[in-house]
Amino acid sequence: MDMRAFDGRTGLCVGCLRTLDGIRAWKKMTDHRRHQVIPSMSGWHSPSRAVARCGGSATE
Repeated sequence: MDMRAFDGRTGLCVGCLRTLDGIRAWKKMTDHRRHQVIPSMSGWHSPSRAVARCGGSATE
């Protein structure tokens, strides 16, 4: 079960700092595409490090 909390002002997940659209897009990406995107994710927490904070998983 995915338990995320979103900041109503910014629309960002308080754990991983991603938008709902960003989380949805991440779920659909191949591993190859994720590795291409990660360097451009300044301001985001690492998805694998944010798991405990937002209730998601590294593959979400």
